[in-house]
Amino acid sequence: MQYRGRPTILIVDDEKMLNETLADYLRRFDYRIEQRYDPKTAYDALVTLSPDLVLMDVMLPNESGIEVLERAAVNGFRPPALVMSGRDDMLWLPPNQQANIIRVLNKPIPLRPLGEFVRRFLAGPPHRA
Repeated sequence: MQYRGRPTILIVDDEKMLNETLADYLRRFDYRIEQRYDPKTAYDALVTLSPDLVLMDVMLPNESGIEVLERAAVNGFRPPALVMSGRDDMLWLPPNQQANIIRVLNKPIPLRPLGEFVRRFLAGPPHRA
């Protein structure tokens, strides 16, 4: 994938400690990291930043992360997304074509495998829908 600059990853999780941990780890790979903590600012970032990859928590206050992704998709913004959940029953969630959900990650998220997946994913062919 060819980028005009560093790939942008949007991390959305209302758990500040997890959000910071993910951001700090992924910054080591020279990605541009944007962080949001609630559905409204997450949606605004999806439509204004056009990130190359989104890490989205499922359980956000007032609106699920999946709903945020679906709302953005309806308006033409469909970056590839990894959704994160602490609930085991979310692992059955199939890939969501409308919201461009490519994988469900179970919390706690192991950083090294996440970093490797992100690196391989962003190095591959364009994934924009």
